Amino acid sequence: MKDNEHQLLVQTVDFVSKEFEMLIETPEQITEEELRDILADQVLYWIERNLEHLFAILYRLDVEEELVHQAFAPDAPEPANLAVAQLIIDREKQKILSRQKYFTQDDEDDYGVRRW
Repeated sequence: MKDNEHQLLVQTVDFVSKEFEMLIETPEQITEEELRDILADQVLYWIERNLEHLFAILYRLDVEEELVHQAFAPDAPEPANLAVAQLIIDREKQKILSRQKYFTQDDEDDYGVRRW
């Protein structure tokens, strides 16, 4: 795996572990497939116990609604929990790349805080 891809994955693992309060002991050694499987277990829990909470999380993370509908469709090619977990990972990777593209050191004040 290329260094940039690996760094993106590590940042994604960091986000997912914090956002979803999951303990991932070796984030720098996990693969995207392993992350997806771990996250899919959490998504399945919400599907079975609190679907409304899952939808609120997906809304807050700005996961595209149409893709979520496709993941829950009866004829979807894979189980909804796996598809939704991948949507979360893909969206977070997009946000990380966007921040890297548009954020520069000039956007910080003298204390390292991002200016708005």
